[in-house]
Amino acid sequence: LALAISAILIASLFFLFREYGILREVGIFERPPMRRELPRKITVEDIQPWMTFDYINKQFDLEGDYLKNALNITDPRYPNIPVGSFSKRQKMDPRDAVEKIKQLISEN
Repeated sequence: LALAISAILIASLFFLFREYGILREVGIFERPPMRRELPRKITVEDIQPWMTFDYINKQFDLEGDYLKNALNITDPRYPNIPVGSFSKRQKMDPRDAVEKIKQLISEN
């Protein structure tokens, strides 16, 4: 009886290893490739107060100090500050700051 059980166990293991090899060959255990879409370029109309000056500079290929000089920004954290934070420090409405940035980018 023990011999029969051992034979069945060995045959089962052999079968499992063979099937595992076949499944591995066809790629069943591989992860599907991740689909990454590149972020789209934004338009001037997409600018929002949560965006940092760094993000805006990169999206519109602006020189690093263009907006800093045009808006007289003295905050040492520039360009890593959101437009909304800048507007609050300047005591201006964030929408007005966004509009000014849109205008500056259009003129550039």
